[in-house]
Amino acid sequence: YLENVYKPGDLVCLVHAAEYKVDIGLPGAAVDTDKLAQITKAMKEEVDRIENLCGNYTEALRQKGIKSVTHLVQGEKPGAAIIRKAEELGAAIIIMGSRGLGKLRRTLMGSVSEYVLHHAPPRVAVTILRDS
Repeated sequence: YLENVYKPGDLVCLVHAAEYKVDIGLPGAAVDTDKLAQITKAMKEEVDRIENLCGNYTEALRQKGIKSVTHLVQGEKPGAAIIRKAEELGAAIIIMGSRGLGKLRRTLMGSVSEYVLHHAPPRVAVTILRDS
């Protein structure tokens, strides 16, 4: 991004979209409070991890003199959330990473980056982390 896309004065908007799928049993059935407490704790730990990760990126950008804001989006499909947020912010380009799912997993589960590539109105660049 810094070498190929960044222009002085750009605002980098970091968006992390998470869709949590939680199964607490049948509706109306007794809820296992221990299980619910474990789920709540795990979700809080995940949110804390994401906030720390975003904080690290924000600090790295700040050290390079780049203005940035962070948006954490929860409760909707990640691809749709990223596109919605990009539209709200008037993004000129979406730059995102790919988890590198294999073809079978990507076919069965879908790929957030693939969804965004095919549905986002602004330009999209997908980066793939290669082992060095």
